[in-house]
Amino acid sequence: NNTYSGKSSTNNDFQPDGEPLYDGDTQGRWNMEEYVIDASNNSFLFEENTVYLRFEFRTDGSNRQDRYANMNFEGFTFDEFKIIGIQIPCETTVPTGLMATSITANSATVSWDNVPSATYTLRYRVAGTSTWTEVTNLSSPDSDLTNLSPETIYEYQVRTHCSSSFSSYSSSEQFTTTAINYCDAEGDDIGDEYISAVTINGSTSNTESPPSSGYSDLTSTVFTLDLNSTGNTISVSKYWTGNLYNEAVSVWIDFNQNGTFENSEKIFESGASQNNPVSSTFNVPNIPTASTGTTRMRVMMKYFSGTGNTADDPCETFDYGEVEDYTVDIIDSTLNTSTFSESDISVYPNPFNNTIQVKLNNINTSVGINVYDISGRSVLSLENQSPINNEILVTNLSSLSSGTYFIKVTENTTQSHIIKRIIKK
Repeated sequence: NNTYSGKSSTNNDFQPDGEPLYDGDTQGRWNMEEYVIDASNNSFLFEENTVYLRFEFRTDGSNRQDRYANMNFEGFTFDEFKIIGIQIPCETTVPTGLMATSITANSATVSWDNVPSATYTLRYRVAGTSTWTEVTNLSSPDSDLTNLSPETIYEYQVRTHCSSSFSSYSSSEQFTTTAINYCDAEGDDIGDEYISAVTINGSTSNTESPPSSGYSDLTSTVFTLDLNSTGNTISVSKYWTGNLYNEAVSVWIDFNQNGTFENSEKIFESGASQNNPVSSTFNVPNIPTASTGTTRMRVMMKYFSGTGNTADDPCETFDYGEVEDYTVDIIDSTLNTSTFSESDISVYPNPFNNTIQVKLNNINTSVGINVYDISGRSVLSLENQSPINNEILVTNLSSLSSGTYFIKVTENTTQSHIIKRIIKK
């Protein structure tokens, strides 16, 4: 306040007349400062448990403290003070406290002690194998692993990431996925009716000979289905030893391989009738709803006295009829096909050492990038990758063993994709 009588005339120009340095009444004009505390800056406060802040206002060209003391508040006053953020410096410390929890037949949650301000790279593999699967740019000290194999030992490691620096990987920890135990289901009496055949996409399992009980384990019979496919056909044939009865038929496939036949996994339902055979079409969902690999299919034929009733409980024991279990192998046949032109995408260098460049010649939107080993198992998954100057650098390949791999690039809007074979030196 230039007009305050306590200022000397030589300092009247320190603050122009009528121009406040800070006016709290404007509700939003702040003076903000960043105060760094580390080993090099203000080190006397570094790693102290408690730090106190004191504010002193200077009011004129002589840098004198504001000591105005009158009821008109002609000097400076505190309107509000707040700390809007504390940033702890990032350090590439090797993570500790690794732990695996919520372990099922095909999933687990792994966690570790937090390292302030760092991001993480997690890698895991089947114990004893050479190829790691990497999960990059994790912002929290945990990750859910899915699409694992039942009754399998996995090992995992974690490292921290600060800017362009990485820590060493932690020592390996292990966990073992559980077995898949499906619920029991059967018919008590098969003297009058049972399932005679199941046909999927033209492939038939003929079981017309009388079963020994109301449950038949036919998991040695394998039906192959394509991931994310539509219009698959299924037909179930009924067999009566004498009179015809009303039979309901339902079929479930454990797409997510969690050991449970969920309502959403019922692929076929035919109300109780004497129609024979009964048939329909069904779809196989995409990842993550479905997983590649072998899983269980359950076929149930159940007697009802009336027509139209449906078999809704895949874990039921009932009076008359039969239950049969089969194996389904879900594969990703897109590894053999492409919907982009070859000229749209190029990958180099090939063979490669630790990184590859994906050049998108006619694609301007974000893409997904997946790398598969020769068996079709995913070893790297990157979502929503945006090209810079029409190129994407893939850097997470150093842990791969030498050999042949496939890279799949999927355009997010149209789901068009292309598959390229790549070779790790």
